[in-house]
Amino acid sequence: MYRTNLGDLSPIISAHIYWEQKRHFQFKEDRYDSWVVFVVEKGEFRYEIGSQTGFASFGELVFCPPNTWFRREIVNPLTFHFILFSWKTPHPIHTCDWMPVGKISVNDHKRLISTYHYLRKLALLNDQQSVEWKNHLLFDIL
Repeated sequence: MYRTNLGDLSPIISAHIYWEQKRHFQFKEDRYDSWVVFVVEKGEFRYEIGSQTGFASFGELVFCPPNTWFRREIVNPLTFHFILFSWKTPHPIHTCDWMPVGKISVNDHKRLISTYHYLRKLALLNDQQSVEWKNHLLFDIL
């Protein structure tokens, strides 16, 4: 079994939902107890996290730290992965100085497309092996 590891941190996905051609978010704003990343495959959405605002589309990831308002609005029908995650550590942590907040762009589109492909295949699976693979894919994104 493959385990991801970032020093003493390992990302652990607690929720993964894949949405295709979503036209509206259920909630225009929300706060989560854990980290959230929106992994955009197609479409575009506007976001606001703290003082950061912008638009995200293919090749971009939007990270929101725990207990922070995440405001968003779909601009063009959105296909994306919603991933809620935390860290496997001896003591729970909710913030990491090195973690990005807001949007980051990924330049290696070929690798990103491959990661998207596997996340899509695993989206509805929650057995132990599938969860381990999802955690590995999240680690790859990080």
